[in-house]
Amino acid sequence: MKEEGKALVFFLIYVIGSVPLNFFVKDLLEYFSIGFSLFIRFIIMFLFTILFSKKIILNKNIAVLSFFVFLSTTLWLYSLIYLSPADSLVLSYSMPLIASLIGRRILNEKSGEIYGVLVAFLGYIAYSYNLMKGFTLYGTVLSFINAFAWAYYSVLYRKLRTFDVFVLNSSVFLICSLFSLAVLPLYQPIIKAGADDNVFADVIWFATIGGAIQFLSWNRVLSIWSASKATVLSYIVPILTFIIQCFSNKESPSLLQVIGIALITIGVILTFRNELKNHSNSSLSDESISL
Repeated sequence: MKEEGKALVFFLIYVIGSVPLNFFVKDLLEYFSIGFSLFIRFIIMFLFTILFSKKIILNKNIAVLSFFVFLSTTLWLYSLIYLSPADSLVLSYSMPLIASLIGRRILNEKSGEIYGVLVAFLGYIAYSYNLMKGFTLYGTVLSFINAFAWAYYSVLYRKLRTFDVFVLNSSVFLICSLFSLAVLPLYQPIIKAGADDNVFADVIWFATIGGAIQFLSWNRVLSIWSASKATVLSYIVPILTFIIQCFSNKESPSLLQVIGIALITIGVILTFRNELKNHSNSSLSDESISL
């Protein structure tokens, strides 16, 4: 299979793991405390990746990366207490835009078109307008803080990209498991009454298909596609999740939500269009050389 075909397969695995994830997690949090959910996710992800890495590496950079992975995951889970699965996901996907700005400062990377970022953030303002009050306000704020933490650790991942993907991730997941274990006593009870067999499906998706497999498939996508191409296409995830939620709840989206998602999509394309164009020209050049 050609590299482009492999990337597409891994991308589809990422989408399949990501789209239903928030629905499973929202249900899981009805029965499991956030502390126990964190521990279950990270320990299973560690056990999965250590099978392939066979070793771990501990240093300051990996410890800092692990802290932000843990922080981002914690904020994501808390946001789902206050928001619907789609709302939490759409707002959290402001991450790539923030990462493009952080990457410029930390890694001296060229950031995307600034007017594209502005258009996208106008979209996020429109989408979140009706959420910025009452109970959902807390979830909205948590989602945007999560996006910053997610963006920061994504940039740190790029900084450590010379490490083997399994070794790096198994090391990160081990440290995150220890963080989770340390905070577990703060969450009582760890499992609430009324949990049924369906909770096991939630755990499996949360920790494996939507956890380790999703994480690793995204890393494989980035090893083949440019970050800009992968980023633009990844917005399929929040859009599909939003559509599924509308159908499953039998509710029509508000005008502000539709305008918001449209502006976000346009803004993302504008932000990364130069990188996409350069990647396309580079691919064409490589093809002509091979011919």
